[in-house]
Amino acid sequence: MICPNCGKELSESALFCRYCGVPVTAGSEPVSIARESMPVAETPSEATEEPAPVKKGHIRQALVSLLLFFIFAGGLAVSGRFIFSTWQESHTPYQEAAFAALDEELAMREDCADKISELEVLLRANAQEIKDLESDLAGYRLRREEEVLNTVTDSVELDYDALFATEFFSSAYVQYIDNLLNAFRQDALADNWLYSYYDYSADYGANTHINQDLWIYDSDSADEKFSRLLDTRRFCVSVYTATLTDHFTQNDHLYVTGLDLLNTLFRIPGYVLDDSVFVKAYGGSPSPAEMEVPGWSLQDYDDFWESVDLRSDSPYAVWEAYGLSAVDFDIDWSNLVDEDAYYRAYEEFMDTIAPGLERYDMAQYIPDDDYYGGVRYMLSGNEATLKEIAAAYIAGHPDCLGELGINTDALPSSYDNQIAEVKLQLEELAKTAGELTLQKNEVKWLQDSNTFFRQQRETLVSMEQQHKELLNRTLLIFAVICIFLLIMAVASLRRFIRALR
Repeated sequence: MICPNCGKELSESALFCRYCGVPVTAGSEPVSIARESMPVAETPSEATEEPAPVKKGHIRQALVSLLLFFIFAGGLAVSGRFIFSTWQESHTPYQEAAFAALDEELAMREDCADKISELEVLLRANAQEIKDLESDLAGYRLRREEEVLNTVTDSVELDYDALFATEFFSSAYVQYIDNLLNAFRQDALADNWLYSYYDYSADYGANTHINQDLWIYDSDSADEKFSRLLDTRRFCVSVYTATLTDHFTQNDHLYVTGLDLLNTLFRIPGYVLDDSVFVKAYGGSPSPAEMEVPGWSLQDYDDFWESVDLRSDSPYAVWEAYGLSAVDFDIDWSNLVDEDAYYRAYEEFMDTIAPGLERYDMAQYIPDDDYYGGVRYMLSGNEATLKEIAAAYIAGHPDCLGELGINTDALPSSYDNQIAEVKLQLEELAKTAGELTLQKNEVKWLQDSNTFFRQQRETLVSMEQQHKELLNRTLLIFAVICIFLLIMAVASLRRFIRALR
């Protein structure tokens, strides 16, 4: 079949020319041929009936072309709309709120190191101020304690007996007595002249009261040299019950010398000390065979032992009756007793109850007929008074006042206002330190989380890049589709126009 318009050869079943788009019918011939075969004169009926099949095909072609146009145009409109929205999306900031939030977090963390340094400087200054105030507070408390303790010790109502009976002091005092007793039991110097006198007198039977007068050697056991009463507990209960106040009254000092122990604590009669020292001075043994008193006969020795009971009430020493003096005795008076041991006991006691206070030097012995045993001691230096000892003891052991029912915290002081003010300042500084520490920890947390937020932002930037690439690919694809749809829409429109001609 030949297209009547362009003359191209078409298949027998074609409805439109695939070259020019003109509708064709079976048996059509080229226009030039048709016109040559047409008669010169046509009847009206032949002119109206011949084109009818051709017109019907044009209408069908126009409708199809119009339909295709609308389809392609609609697709083009939809694609254009999608391209526009995609273009808008590509020019809209990606995850703007998320980027803003991350940027804000990162901005907060930019100066974390500087903030931490500033907070550490403030904390150090705060700590130094607290340290200074605590030092001031300690000074105020110390001065307050001294003032209160002075008030207590200056009080005429202070019961010294009750104070010295407190647990710590009384234990120290008993320990002092125990050390003195131990020193005497180990005193070989005193034992040399005192025990030898006791032993000979007991055997000779000259002194019927020797066991009572020298009770310290009166042992019920043949294996024991000293009396059981020298046991510290028995001694303090049965023999020497004096309190420290009584001790001061009797001795006028705390230092118990070897002679004080014999005279005051043991209460050995004076005549016993006189006789035993006299025997030591002239032979060292009361035996007439060994004792050599210048100008004495055997009768004098017998008289010496037979007149013991008479001398017990005499105010004079035995040697004075014979015109002798203790100054003439051949005795090293510094070795009469082991004074070092008694002085060590005194030092230990003073160091326990009143360390740092004045104390006497060790006693020095000199002969003197006016004293029992023809000897007395001299003390050099000074010893703290009872009041000073009480003050030092209270200062070193303020808890003892609680045993006396005295609450030093409740006593007024001129330092109370300063202490209260410093405490208030310390509380404020402690609160400030807590707040600064909390801020530092928060900034430290921000600094530690900086890496996390940077990683989050990098992830978001990567997602943004991928999103843009996806949008660009989508725009490219739909641009191609739009071009295709545009071409097809234009082609359909041209077919429609041709079909109408």
